[in-house]
Amino acid sequence: MDSNLDNRLTSAIAVRKVGDLNMSIIEQVPALKEAFADLGNKIREIQESRKFTETGTKGITEEKGRVSLLLAEKAMETASAIYAFATDSNSNELKGKVNYTSSDFIYCREGLLLDRSRIIYDLAQNNLEALAKYAVTPGDLSDLKDHIDNFEDMLAIPRNVRGERKDANQQLRQQFKELDHIQKERIDRIMEKLKNTYPAFYNAYKNARMIINTGVRYEDKTPTENGTSNNTTDNGKANQ
Repeated sequence: MDSNLDNRLTSAIAVRKVGDLNMSIIEQVPALKEAFADLGNKIREIQESRKFTETGTKGITEEKGRVSLLLAEKAMETASAIYAFATDSNSNELKGKVNYTSSDFIYCREGLLLDRSRIIYDLAQNNLEALAKYAVTPGDLSDLKDHIDNFEDMLAIPRNVRGERKDANQQLRQQFKELDHIQKERIDRIMEKLKNTYPAFYNAYKNARMIINTGVRYEDKTPTENGTSNNTTDNGKANQ
């Protein structure tokens, strides 16, 4: 969520807190009470949507790299055993199918890694009895199959996360429109009626409604002794 939306949410939360502190007044005006209740519900909706918009894929990418390396190592290990068997059997065709180096598995494209690993798995399955002499067991093939399945599952996760994040951002924009409507078209209007009756409540509310643009830099034009300006400083700017 960008800083503008974050500031708007912060302001809405501040407004809600002012309402909580002045609930005895709010309860005297049913429409205002309903509007503040809707405001609280909308804030909770936005906070829930925000969880999805802040979801990153860095950790998922790192885990995918780990899983791909495990698959590459297991596929290469099995391919080497098949190559040795093919050599002893004088099967040049089989040797050609498994004549890979470690780099062919580790540095190839993700889809190619899956394809090559599946080929190795199928060839090992077809020659499992003979490969027992080369220390390839059914357990080894089961491990290879698990690595293939895990990597295939991992490939889909970042795309799914990005899709969920996009949907959440769209939902978030709509929720902020609804939040603005509650505040501008309902609470702001009713609060004007309380301006003179409950000035302390009204002023606290108006202060909370101010949205602070943090992180904006302004130059201090005050000249120094050598005639230059001072360095820029960070200040906040309040908007209604």
